Amino acid sequence: MGCQQGYNFHNSMHRLSAIILTGLFVVIGYWFSDTARARTISNIFDSLINGSAPTDQMAFERQSLSAVNARRAEIGLPALVSDSEIHDALGRFSLGHTRMAEIDLNPLFATLQKEFPSAQFLSATVLLDPREEGLWSSLAKWEDVINPQYSTLSTLAFRDGYRNGCLAILVRKLPEFDLEAANREGGRFFRRCPHCNSAHAIVLNQEAQTLILACPDCEKPYDVLAADIEGKFHRANDFLQGFQIPNAPSLPVGSSPTEKEKVLRTVWHEVLRHCAYEYDQAGQHQSEAWKLPSQTWHDAAGDCEDTSLLLADALHSVGIEARVAVGWNIHIGQHAWCVARIGDRQWILETTLSLKEGEAPELRTVADAAEEYQPEQLFDREQLYFRGDGKERAGCGDYWAASNWSGLPQQ
Repeated sequence: MGCQQGYNFHNSMHRLSAIILTGLFVVIGYWFSDTARARTISNIFDSLINGSAPTDQMAFERQSLSAVNARRAEIGLPALVSDSEIHDALGRFSLGHTRMAEIDLNPLFATLQKEFPSAQFLSATVLLDPREEGLWSSLAKWEDVINPQYSTLSTLAFRDGYRNGCLAILVRKLPEFDLEAANREGGRFFRRCPHCNSAHAIVLNQEAQTLILACPDCEKPYDVLAADIEGKFHRANDFLQGFQIPNAPSLPVGSSPTEKEKVLRTVWHEVLRHCAYEYDQAGQHQSEAWKLPSQTWHDAAGDCEDTSLLLADALHSVGIEARVAVGWNIHIGQHAWCVARIGDRQWILETTLSLKEGEAPELRTVADAAEEYQPEQLFDREQLYFRGDGKERAGCGDYWAASNWSGLPQQ
């Protein structure tokens, strides 16, 4: 009886072993009957044995670019290129992370944009696959690689257990803002805010003829751009080019405040007498375009910006402090006007007045006009000035006080 039981047990074990071996051979046959499957299982065993072997990062990136650019070529997109600076930055970033497969991409974006402020367009992904070929195939299938806004691809290969991993990042670096290039070529640029030093993308809106550039982070304005009658943008200061009214009175050195006030009145009156008020649309195709003072004088007509520029420039030329203000008038809406200072006295000089024959304009102090005139930006030949008192749509009793205005030098 005992021998018979022993025989049956051994017989069962032989049959089980045969079944297991048969199953194993079937599995092996299945994997190795196909070249791709055979390569996969081979890579897995190779990864387990040689998992600590360093990856040739540059070779991996070249293969990644080759796979991605093959897909881009199919739809007529230009090839992506490698960016050695971004590639090196990825390597530095990875030093503080032991599990790259679980990396949070937001700190990576913040790090890259801090180090490379021109990198305003970024997209990243983390991929895992037992085979490197699988990573390249997955990269080529990543939808962002066929987005035409990106121009570079950088990768960082890593190991995650038996799997290969890849951190890939697409970047488009913008050129630093240059007004001449923006006028000539258009497009997007990056710019650093002079207030908080953060970088952000900007694009000139060709349909808006006056642009107040503001930082999206600190929300403070930092530049005023305006289009001339040919559609070319200039900084507001650039419109003040030193124009002098023909036969304008002169101020000798050491002139008294009374003598300066007399000259101010004369120049102001001459601008009002010579220049008729004209909406932009009546005389040119551009809407809200700014004219140079010399053009306004030649045309003997202009709107509020044009005549304010003319008067401020003419006053500068005879030695009187003057600024152009841009903001709001409670009766008119958006408006521009001129302000002038002699000693401790400041006046609003409205340039859209219509005078009767023999009539002279009356000077009005900024304090008297504070409720009606609400400035938001000022500028003269040297600087732009933005409200530093935190007020919006509010009058101002002093257009020169540092507590009211923050100056930014002409760039």
